[in-house]
Amino acid sequence: MKQFYKFEGEVYDILDLKTIGNKGFRIRPVILKTVTGGWTDHVQFDCVYDAADQTESLNKGDLIEVEF
Repeated sequence: MKQFYKFEGEVYDILDLKTIGNKGFRIRPVILKTVTGGWTDHVQFDCVYDAADQTESLNKGDLIEVEF
């Protein structure tokens, strides 16, 4: 049975989409901000392949949930 983790946060920044190598590996880092117990944390998720394309609809300030 697969186990997934969920992370909820506000989109803090969306970095540029990069294509690496001649096989078209695509990666786009997305940084989420969350406040837990009075502390502000920034967590970077690297979206690859099709997930990188799905980041096109994101905007700074959007509240999202990530499963990994």
